[in-house]
Amino acid sequence: MRVTLIGVAVVLSAYASGTYARALDLDDWMNQELIPELTATISTHPRFKDETLLFVVLANNEPAPVSNSLAIGLRDRIFEAAVDTPGVTIAWQQRHRGGCREDAVDYMIGLEISRELSGGQYALSIRALDVAEATWVSGFRKVWRGRLSSRELAAFRATSSDPAFLGTRDVPYDADQVDLIAKHLSHQLACDIHGSFRDDYVVSLDSDADGSNEVLPGAVTLAARNLDQQNALALTGEPGAANAEVHGKAHPIAGGLHQYWLSITPLSRDADLDSLSRSVYVNLPRANGADEAALAANALAPAREQHSATSRAARIQGVEMPGSEPRRLLQPLKVYRDSNCRDRDCSVLQARASDDIIVYTLVNTVGRGLKRLGDDACRARSAARVVTRGHSALFPVPGYTGPVRSSVPPGRWLLSPTNTTYYAIAIDNAHDARRVASIIDELPAACAGRSRAGLSGIELQQWLDRLSQLMLALGQRAQWRALEVNPIY
Repeated sequence: MRVTLIGVAVVLSAYASGTYARALDLDDWMNQELIPELTATISTHPRFKDETLLFVVLANNEPAPVSNSLAIGLRDRIFEAAVDTPGVTIAWQQRHRGGCREDAVDYMIGLEISRELSGGQYALSIRALDVAEATWVSGFRKVWRGRLSSRELAAFRATSSDPAFLGTRDVPYDADQVDLIAKHLSHQLACDIHGSFRDDYVVSLDSDADGSNEVLPGAVTLAARNLDQQNALALTGEPGAANAEVHGKAHPIAGGLHQYWLSITPLSRDADLDSLSRSVYVNLPRANGADEAALAANALAPAREQHSATSRAARIQGVEMPGSEPRRLLQPLKVYRDSNCRDRDCSVLQARASDDIIVYTLVNTVGRGLKRLGDDACRARSAARVVTRGHSALFPVPGYTGPVRSSVPPGRWLLSPTNTTYYAIAIDNAHDARRVASIIDELPAACAGRSRAGLSGIELQQWLDRLSQLMLALGQRAQWRALEVNPIY
């Protein structure tokens, strides 16, 4: 089955071509233009015939597990319209039941909202990308620009996780969602069993199945009964008649985040049955139960949907960033006055290499957001520095006058630091350095003569989430260090 991604980017305002004399507001545009044309296209165009669609929110042309409430709400509107449209096949999700066929997504229809650089306008655009061919689908695009209402603006500023990604590392389940976890995993296991044409698993649920020894009490029983209902296995009341067992196990990842595996395994090594496993991510209560520890775990955990923007902002303090452990690449950072600088307040940030590395430096200034440290030329792209083992790279820090305070909390980058914080990211090879640079290039430069604010709020969190995922993938090939100073002018 050919897999195709549709990126839907809707731009708020009249069409760029100027077809309309006045701009429609967001609701009118959705109701009068987008939804009618979109549902007509996906239900009648030959390209979508017998294809499975998944509706998501996009960020930089990629599905975004964590976005904002406005984008997710708009996505939900076109999702519901598609569900009610005859002839359209929707991918399996928790809120939309489907068979195994609906697991194979052919098209992802996504919606992305962004803020315009000037004029107080916001943008939303719709287009289609064929993933197999890596080309955008021609003719599938709508563009609109305009201003948001106060209600829409508040929703845009409110961080929200996308329930379409429940069970992923970015949007883990909560421990009290045992029924949804069991439904999710049993659906996947049932599809594995039906796909292998094996339906002879016989399982007995003993008295301990719902016991307190389970990490998620009731998950195994619920999943087994769901599998029985889907004719993927048979339940028996006689333990001697069973040829397999269902069991679950949680593996700690970080803080309260765990990966929960549900498995079906044969009771005998000689049985002609395969062992099957599926997993989801879930946040479990920490063993000590301390309020302070729980709060710290929430601060490190991926963003989760809240009832209000206020409670959301109060809880999320930073983003977990892999690569903070002491390693061989980069020594602790230093900031000191530069005696050779003509400006009496001029200082430098020193990054000393323990191995041959490529270094990028950033600064998060209180009230000004995160920027990349620019060089004297203030180039549009990141200023990468190649540093050989035992040598240092010096980065100008104009105006520094305060003392060094301390390093940032281990493992995370703060969204709103109380002190100006410098970061250095070291990579041990050019290929991965280019991958890091592609993300860092999105930051404005902090250099002489430039006053543009850096990333902050939800935009900073989304940016940090993407950097965090890349750092996790790079593993031992990358490391970061941080240093707090106070103040910076």
